[in-house]
Amino acid sequence: MPHVISTGLGSNLTIVKLDHNPLGAKGMNMIAEGLCKNPNIMQISVTYCEITSEGGEGIQNILLYQASKLLEINLAGNPLGNEGVIKVFEGMAAAKTINTLYMTATEFNDEEEVMEALKFAMTRNKSCTNYDLRHNSMSDEGIDMLAEILAVATHVTKLGITDQISAEALIVLNEALGKNKPGKKGKKGKKGKKK
Repeated sequence: MPHVISTGLGSNLTIVKLDHNPLGAKGMNMIAEGLCKNPNIMQISVTYCEITSEGGEGIQNILLYQASKLLEINLAGNPLGNEGVIKVFEGMAAAKTINTLYMTATEFNDEEEVMEALKFAMTRNKSCTNYDLRHNSMSDEGIDMLAEILAVATHVTKLGITDQISAEALIVLNEALGKNKPGKKGKKGKKGKKK
């Protein structure tokens, strides 16, 4: 399978969609062997494929592939947990072209190691403007950390987050994200002197 995806018939693939297949970590890592050698893949969707933390390494390898043209990866609904999600964020930090990451319901929380990995991804990867992190466990403290990250990662303009946060935390996050919206920077016009 990896050989088929990376060469021959698979070399013309641009979209890989394997949603709702019980790949698990082992299957994901096998597929990743081919995907991380195929420079033409632009979209990968492996939602609800039972990929656990051990599959995070395969996903990381796909993201680390420097000849990649990958624009979007959707990992929603996989129980990656903190360990797997950290691997994904570490790979995202090196990804050159990806602009959208879907991590909805991947069973991570805002522990320090996770937030450090997310900060690393968001601040190092300047091409990814859209992070969907909905349906994961995030406290108000985690939202405060996320707002601090957004102050540095000003290219991030879209962020999906859990709705299980306080109104105050939501205001903090919306303010931070609002500062990153396109058109908010460099709009100070010069006023001419009235004659």
